[in-house]
Amino acid sequence: MKLTPAGEECLATALTPGWRRLANIMLALLVLAVTAYGFMMIRLVLHRPYAGFGVYPFNRVAYLDRHGPADRAGLREGMLIVTMNGERVGSVLDTVRQLEALQPGGEVVLQVKSGQGAAISTIRIKLEKPPLPTFLIFATFAYLVFISLALFVYYRRPDDPPVVAFAMVTLTGFISMLTSFAFRETIAYPVVNIVRIWSSLITFPLILHFALRFPVTHEWVRGRPFVQVLIYVPAVAFAGYLTVRSMALFDAALDPTLVHEILQDILWVSTRTMFLALAYLLSGFYVLARSYRRGTPQIRTQIRTLLIGSLIGIFPMSVLIYEGVTNYARFLLGGLNPPLTITFALALLVPTGLALGLYR
Repeated sequence: MKLTPAGEECLATALTPGWRRLANIMLALLVLAVTAYGFMMIRLVLHRPYAGFGVYPFNRVAYLDRHGPADRAGLREGMLIVTMNGERVGSVLDTVRQLEALQPGGEVVLQVKSGQGAAISTIRIKLEKPPLPTFLIFATFAYLVFISLALFVYYRRPDDPPVVAFAMVTLTGFISMLTSFAFRETIAYPVVNIVRIWSSLITFPLILHFALRFPVTHEWVRGRPFVQVLIYVPAVAFAGYLTVRSMALFDAALDPTLVHEILQDILWVSTRTMFLALAYLLSGFYVLARSYRRGTPQIRTQIRTLLIGSLIGIFPMSVLIYEGVTNYARFLLGGLNPPLTITFALALLVPTGLALGLYR
C-alpha cells in the first residue's frame, strides 16, 4: 500500500505537529478498540452463547433466533410479551435479563399478544444451544490475520502517523465488517453468509470507487456537478444497501410481495449511508480542506462530489420519515441498531480513503 505523490503531499501538508499527535492518539484508541473487539470475539467462541435476534451482538436470547425454536413456535418480532412462566414482565429488557439466566434444555412459557387490544396467546419454547457457526471460526481467523497486518504496518512506518492511521482504519473497517456479519447472521446458511461477507467487502469499495472516479475520467461529466451527484447518490445508496441488506435481494426474488417493503428499506438504509458519509467528511474536515486547497483537480472534484452528494442524499428521508420527529432523532443517533451504525461508520472510511485516489 503506497501513497501516490499527490496523496503524500496532501497528507504531509495537512497534518501539523499538533494534528500528528492527535493522529497518534486516535491510532492508539483504534488499537485498543480492535483488541477489545478481539477479546469479545474469543469469549464468544469459547462460551458459545445463544444466537441473538439483533438486540445486542453478544446476548444469549434463544427465543428471538430467527431460524430457531421461536420462529417455529410462532413468536414474531414486535409481539408484546405479557408474562413469562406465569410472572408478569415489566419490559423487554427484563425479559432479556431473565432469559439470559436460563440454562439450555429448559422450557419457557410465554403469554404474548400481537398488539394493543389483541387476544393473548400462549407459546411454549424449548431453549436450544446452537452449534458453533463455521463462519464465526472464519471471522476469528480473519481477525488474527488483519491484526497481524496492522502491527506489521505500524512496525514498518512508525514515524508516519497518517499512513499508519489510514492502514489501521482500513483494517479496523474490514475486521468490524467481518465480525458484525459473523455475530449477527443466522447459523442456518453459513456458506451463503461467507459469500455475502466477501461480496459486500468487495462490492462496496468498487461501487464507491466508480462513483468518485467516473466524474474525473470522462470529459462529458467533468465540470457538471449535477451529473456527478446524480451518479454518486444512487451508486452509494445501492452500495450501502447491498452491504447491509444483501439477503433482502434474495428474499425479493423468492417472494415478489416483499418488493414494496424492500423499497422502503432501501430508502431507510441508503439515507443512513449518506449520514455516515457526511459524518466522515465533517470529522475529517481539516484534512479534506487542506487536501482540497493543495490537491489535484481530480481530488477537488471528488471531494465536491462527496460533500454535495451526501447532503442531497440525506434530504429525501428528512421529508419522508413517517413516524415523526422522535423516531427521526432515534434514527440520527443510531438508536435502531448501534452496533451496525458503528460498523458501517468504520467500514465507510475504507472505500472513501481508497476512492479519493490517495493510494495506488
